[in-house]
Amino acid sequence: MQRIISLKWWFLLTTCLMLPALACEPSQEYERAVLTGDNLSGLDFSFHNFSNFDFSGKNLQNVDFSYAQLDGANFSEADLTGAILDYADLAEANFTDAILDEKWALIIDLLTTSNGAGRDLQGYDLSRTRLWAADLSNANLQNANLLGATLSFTNLSNANLSGANLQEANFEGAHLLNTNFSNANLKDADFSTTDLTSAIVTPQQLRTAEFLCTRMPDGTIRNKKSYCMPPTPLP
Repeated sequence: MQRIISLKWWFLLTTCLMLPALACEPSQEYERAVLTGDNLSGLDFSFHNFSNFDFSGKNLQNVDFSYAQLDGANFSEADLTGAILDYADLAEANFTDAILDEKWALIIDLLTTSNGAGRDLQGYDLSRTRLWAADLSNANLQNANLLGATLSFTNLSNANLSGANLQEANFEGAHLLNTNFSNANLKDADFSTTDLTSAIVTPQQLRTAEFLCTRMPDGTIRNKKSYCMPPTPLP
C-alpha cells in the first residue's frame, strides 16, 4: 500500500514538472496540419515555443502570440495586423517589411535593437511588453502606459517616467539612477533587487509596491535576506 502511494506521488511530481515544458512547445497538430500553410490568421499560439521558426510571408492577422517564445523567428513580409504579442520574447526576431500595428512597430524596434536611449516615448502605449534588459537611459517616458510591463534589468538611468502608468510593472534588477517617478502610478510594482536611493519617488507612491533586497530612498534595505547583495546602480 505504501509503495502504491509513493508511486502515485512520484507520478504527480513528474507530471507537474513536465507541464511547463509541454505548454511551451508547438503542438504536433500545429506542426503537421497548420504551420506549413500561408494563412494562420486567428490561431492561438500563446505560450508556445517558436524560437527561430520561419513565419515569413504568412498571414498572421489576429494571431495570439502572448507569452510565446519567438526569439530568432523570421516574420519578414508577414502580415501581423491585429496580432497579440503581449509578453512575447521577440529577441533577435526578424520583422523586415512585416505589416505591424503602430504599437508593436515601435516596441519591436525597441526589443530587437534593445536601444531606446534618449528616445522620446512620451505617452506611448508600452503596456504588457517584455522590455527585458533594454537601454532606456535618458528616455522620455512621461505619461507612457507601461501597465504590467517587464522592465527587469532595464537601464532606466536618468529616464523621465513622470506621470507614467507603471502599475504591476516589474523593475527587478533595473538600473534606476536618477530615474524620475514623479506622479507615476506604482501600484503593485516590483522593485526587487533595485536601488532607489537616487530615484525621484515619494514614500506614498511606494506604499503598495513589492520589495526584496531593495535599497530604499533612505538607504535602508527592505526585506533583506541572507543572500542579498547591495544593489549598485550604473555610474
